[in-house]
Amino acid sequence: ALLYGDAQPGGLMNIISKRANVQRSENSVRAMVGSWGRRRLEGDFNRVLIPNKLALRVNVAGQESDDWRDFRYNNFSGIHAALQYNVTRNTR
Repeated sequence: ALLYGDAQPGGLMNIISKRANVQRSENSVRAMVGSWGRRRLEGDFNRVLIPNKLALRVNVAGQESDDWRDFRYNNFSGIHAALQYNVTRNTR
C-alpha cells in the first residue's frame, strides 16, 4: 500500500507482489487527475535481459494532492526494483 496505494500508516498491511517476468518485456504508464488537486503518475517497466532466465522490473509512482482539511497533503513519490534470476526451472 505504501508503494502503490493511498496508504495511511495505522497498523494495516497490504502486500502486492511485483515480480519480474522472464518471458516477455512490457511497459505501462498511467496518469490520473482527481478532486482536491490530485495528480498521480505511475510507471511499470519489465525488461527480459536473458530470455527465460533473467529479468528486471522497475515501478515508479508519484502523487501530489491537497485535502479538504487545512495544511493536510497527500504527497508521495517512490521507486521499486525487482530482479529475477531462474537458477533452474523450479528455483528462482
